[in-house]
Amino acid sequence: MVKLAAFTAALMLACAPRAHAYSRHGAFAWTGTPPDAITVFTWPGIVRDSATGLPKVTGADGVAYWNPVTLSLYGLQEFSRFRVYGREGGLRRARVAANWLVRHQDRRGAWIYRTSFTYPRMGTLAPGWIAAQAQGNAISLLVRVYAATHRRAYLDTARRARRVFQRAVGHGGVRRTVRGHAFLDGFPTAAPALPLEDFELSILGLYDLTPLDAEAGRIARAAMKTLVWSLPHYDNGAGGPWLDLAHWTVNADPMYDAASERADAQLLALLARLYANPTAGEYASRWLGGAV
Repeated sequence: MVKLAAFTAALMLACAPRAHAYSRHGAFAWTGTPPDAITVFTWPGIVRDSATGLPKVTGADGVAYWNPVTLSLYGLQEFSRFRVYGREGGLRRARVAANWLVRHQDRRGAWIYRTSFTYPRMGTLAPGWIAAQAQGNAISLLVRVYAATHRRAYLDTARRARRVFQRAVGHGGVRRTVRGHAFLDGFPTAAPALPLEDFELSILGLYDLTPLDAEAGRIARAAMKTLVWSLPHYDNGAGGPWLDLAHWTVNADPMYDAASERADAQLLALLARLYANPTAGEYASRWLGGAV
């Protein structure tokens, strides 16, 4: 999600040796980068909470706040270290992050942002908003920690988080219907922005939950169908993806972000494999210069 430089760096964390090794219970992996190569605490603006050891993000006002995406990616990074290197400390730290998610989920299944956020070209969100990527990343972490510990609270929390994908933006959810197609939108902006990274990571979280929750599988398959249908609109015509679809939904200037382009393409390549979708694979190959 945006802020892009910090958050898309997270997509390069934690990997099994090869991208196709991605599994629901394994490392959160698709880039081939070793889990030790990147740590959340090297990202700009990240500080360690003294009470929990978890990462917080320093806002423009200098105040550190909880960001569910950053926290979940930290947990996934630590879980990946556990899976790849067998480090029990990685699982312990992943559980600390998962426990935070269990405690701070609201009754609707959402994790709430308590700070304002300005999305480029689309305005400022007041505190109290929810994010599709936060739901997806949290589910990915909770499913893995549940598989490793069999603690029921992790699975129950993941299943509640899935409900957010079933509700519309403005009604406690992240679902948007645009031209008859259901998207999972990254941010509850007044008009749909539909950032690609957030959409992909939402589908990935639902994929991870699918064996444990049939409804998650149904939502994920429908979302994947929408993603494939929308790929021509994400394609910038120059061998890469646009950041979002605001240029299509509200006629805003197209937005390109080099920091997220490769990660978005790698995520699409992963989803193409997981769902055996040749169209998604073709776009991913084009965006990666044929390297799929």
